[in-house]
Amino acid sequence: MTITNNLLSTNGSWDACVQARPGNNVAPPPGQIVIANNTCVGRVSRSTVGAFTLGTNADKDPQQPFMQQNFVLKNNIVDGLGNGDNNILAAYFPSGLESDFNVFDGSGNYELRDGGTTYDVSDLASWRTVSAGDGSSRECSPAYVEPGVQNYRLDATDTCARDAGQNLPTITTVDVDNEHRPHNQAWDIGADEVVIGNVFWDDFETGDPSFWSMVVP
Repeated sequence: MTITNNLLSTNGSWDACVQARPGNNVAPPPGQIVIANNTCVGRVSRSTVGAFTLGTNADKDPQQPFMQQNFVLKNNIVDGLGNGDNNILAAYFPSGLESDFNVFDGSGNYELRDGGTTYDVSDLASWRTVSAGDGSSRECSPAYVEPGVQNYRLDATDTCARDAGQNLPTITTVDVDNEHRPHNQAWDIGADEVVIGNVFWDDFETGDPSFWSMVVP
């Protein structure tokens, strides 16, 4: 399953922006769950969930015997959290969790439950220690085009998420507006790839300057 290029926001609050509760009673679930290049802006309603929630969403819910172990969580933006809301809540520790190049809300926490031990940490450095991931992720506040009307596309002036992502051409090559990734040297984090300056690409916006057929000032 792949969840990518979504602009998700709420003026109120939600249980989670993306919640994955995959499990099986008889065998390990096959495949991989990919959550990449999404923008999530909003408060989280409960301490038992996070903007990104992996597994069951409450301590009282039992895990299934076989839980999904393979996740890709990359190039996502979490923003708009209330103080102490969770950026990520992993109700178990997937052995194949690849989490990196995300933008997290600095006011949020991180929670990981592993073998009966709960790690609830308030900063990205501590999260890196307990999860062994997110080495290239960052805490910062993106600049958006018009957040007052929930247009959470990245503004051209942004220095938080622009050109800060990982190139993921096997997952998607376009953004939420079907514009080609990357526009500059590296992918933008979040659902939107900022495109400014040169236009008129052939081959449906390959993004390679050698293919540009015209430059409009």
